Amino acid sequence: MDKWALGGPAVTLYGEPEGDAYRTLSAVKFGEPIHLPAPFDVTLDTALFPAG
Repeated sequence: MDKWALGGPAVTLYGEPEGDAYRTLSAVKFGEPIHLPAPFDVTLDTALFPAG
């Protein structure tokens, strides 16, 4: 969780590494669900994350 993201707290999923960089695959506002693709293929409810 990035509580200092420009649009407010957010959860970002990174993947597809190339060299030292990762591509942003998905980003949602904190509290919204985010889907993790295969091999996980699961949707996480970020509202359940601690607001730390």
